[in-house]
Amino acid sequence: MSYRWRQETVPMTSLLVLQRALDQCGFQLMETSGLIQSLRLARNRISQASNPEEKIVAYDQLVDLIRKCDETNSLPKSIQIPGFTLTLKNFRYEASGYSERASRTPHKDAVASVSKLNKAYRSIARELENELNEAMASSVDLKMREALIRAVKAEQESYNKSVKDAKEKIFQMIQENARKEGYTVKRNVFKKGKNIGREQYVVVKRS
Repeated sequence: MSYRWRQETVPMTSLLVLQRALDQCGFQLMETSGLIQSLRLARNRISQASNPEEKIVAYDQLVDLIRKCDETNSLPKSIQIPGFTLTLKNFRYEASGYSERASRTPHKDAVASVSKLNKAYRSIARELENELNEAMASSVDLKMREALIRAVKAEQESYNKSVKDAKEKIFQMIQENARKEGYTVKRNVFKKGKNIGREQYVVVKRS
């Protein structure tokens, strides 16, 4: 029996975190954005620097790229991975297709790949705070530590901004759709407890 399938990623807002997650997963991308390639090269220059001066320059080049990412503030519309394509829809990437019943199907491959990407993205996003603490406690010389802190802080701030911007866009979309149906939307932000920082939307019928 054949069937159609669809698989979605977790919400993704940051090009920086996405690039690191894709590399961590070892995906051999066939086509993607120029910024992702530039970020990859910038990180490679840091790891391949042969002396402190080269590494400091490489860190500052990465910071410049991060600022460029903030200016464009856009994820690639599609990511083509061998076997299927991930298409961006409302801050999630989606893979879909048509499969024949078999012990090994494209659907199973997509589920495994998307699950791997989700795990990597979440892990990197969570670790950004720890990376900044580690950079500040680094035992390298002062100039190197300052360059490292600049790069890590820029990445952390960029990620936080991407999340904030995405929440605002989602709220605007919800407002627009609710208005068409005769409703208004109120937004509440949790300030305490395990859900701190999360947003709750309450839809109210206009009188």
